[in-house]
Amino acid sequence: LPLARLHDNIMGIPGGQSTGMNLVSFNNTAFESYGREQSYNSSISVEAMKKYTGALNYLISSGVHRQKLGDMTLLFWANTKDREDPYLDTFLQGLFPASGEEDETIKKVFESMVQGLEADLAGVDFSTPFYILGIKPNASRLSVKLFERNTFGNLMRNVARHCRDLRFSPEDRQLALWEIDRALQSPNVTESGDPALQAKLLTAVIRGTPYPQTLFNTLVRRCRTDHDDPGKKFYSISTTRARILRACLRRKNIFQEEEYLMLQENSPDTAYQLGRLFAVLEKIQGEALGDLNATIKDKYFSSACTTPALVFPRLLRLAQPHLAKLEDGNRIFKEKMLQQILGSLDEGFPRSLSIERQGMFILGYYQQRQKFYEKKEKGE
Repeated sequence: LPLARLHDNIMGIPGGQSTGMNLVSFNNTAFESYGREQSYNSSISVEAMKKYTGALNYLISSGVHRQKLGDMTLLFWANTKDREDPYLDTFLQGLFPASGEEDETIKKVFESMVQGLEADLAGVDFSTPFYILGIKPNASRLSVKLFERNTFGNLMRNVARHCRDLRFSPEDRQLALWEIDRALQSPNVTESGDPALQAKLLTAVIRGTPYPQTLFNTLVRRCRTDHDDPGKKFYSISTTRARILRACLRRKNIFQEEEYLMLQENSPDTAYQLGRLFAVLEKIQGEALGDLNATIKDKYFSSACTTPALVFPRLLRLAQPHLAKLEDGNRIFKEKMLQQILGSLDEGFPRSLSIERQGMFILGYYQQRQKFYEKKEKGE
């Protein structure tokens, strides 16, 4: 068939030119070869060009086939002759739940799929091919950031695993992808996160692969360096960050699926126990001295997380006068906690911790702090 010399414009891409953009174009002789000019370099017929540009423009103009993720536009569709709505609704619920809300029917379907059981959802055939395309404006062109084709069942099974890995308990609400992106940012920054990281994160979710190392490194760094601001209700190690952190560690196979969903006092992991130890020392200081302008967390958390041997001996010495100010029962309870944790450190205080071990330190700190604020049962 005759080749297309020029390809029709793709209209309506957020951040793109108002006059439209091309997915295929050649506007420089450096991109041409064998004497062919413009899009004669791409062997696409006029008929195929009209079909793909028409399809893309339809998907972009359709509110149910499009979603924004940072500066990337996601287009998705099901290859079905039946109604597409059930497929699109399930996909959106899995990755972009509205205001953190969850559809209970879809949630049960996800739970079945994660357990390897047959799932049933009205109007959905899980063997149906499903497509996800991520495109981003780049000068006068569109660049393809990701393109995924799989059965709807396989894609949703991977999304379900992602939702499960992000939970401490079944009651935890679902996190949308934009919430993960926002959790990686400093509270003093209003710009959106790294676009390349967003594409890699989405790819990991829909393929069921480990989360990007950049995501984990950024999250650990933010937990170490950000400072709490209760007035703005900002906490450097929030529940959202802790959930993402555990999910990253789980995908790295550092622990089993059912582990570290809650505080593990008998954990054999030294870094985790050191995080617990820091939380106990911080609690002792707070109960002894009340509100302070700068706590040990503000001064020592980052260095304790990276070089424990340089910091913890000093923190233990500082804790002695703080313990002396506590009531006898509380002091004895805290001393026993310290002894239990210190007794689990067979190798003493490590000189340094790798980035993965820093993640375990932060997880131990978070879960121990949460345990302090749990409502105690009668007689406990």
